Amino acid sequence: IDLVKYSRQNRACEHLPVKFDTSRASFFVQDLSYGKCPSEEELLRLYMKTLRNRSVAAHELNRDSSRSHSIFTVYVDSMIRDETGHI
Repeated sequence: IDLVKYSRQNRACEHLPVKFDTSRASFFVQDLSYGKCPSEEELLRLYMKTLRNRSVAAHELNRDSSRSHSIFTVYVDSMIRDETGHI
């Protein structure tokens, strides 16, 4: 389930297939959400949304056991301004 697209109110979920890319020799999730966050605040807001959408259930040893596991990948692009303010 894509926790960015998933809505607890709607409860509609689309199971996304895990595929293997032979050219890169790595796994990936087909049709997974991807977005750009221009600030730390936007990144944290997106992350908090995924936490709200995850599932938890109680069991004997843990009352808040996670039923959703996620991978949250962050790619950082940085730019340096020169003394005139140009990038």
